[in-house]
Amino acid sequence: MAVHKDKTLSGPVDLDAGVFENIVFENAQLFYSGGTPPQFVNCAFNTVAFELRGPAHRTLGFLRSMAPEETGMREVFYGLVPEIKP
Repeated sequence: MAVHKDKTLSGPVDLDAGVFENIVFENAQLFYSGGTPPQFVNCAFNTVAFELRGPAHRTLGFLRSMAPEETGMREVFYGLVPEIKP
């Protein structure tokens, strides 16, 4: 587990299993591949791009395939991610 505290990070940053405390992400490319979710405490995000890779990317695709109303899976989708239910 990588721990980052009290600094500015720019360029490519792997997020998996990271702990980020008092970090300013400035002109950064943030990558998450589906490992242990990162922890963010008091961080700022300025001009960042976020990319999901590997298993994380495939999981997002699966969730997106469930979200449209015509699939009949929308309520299952909201059950998995209730924070985004309108």
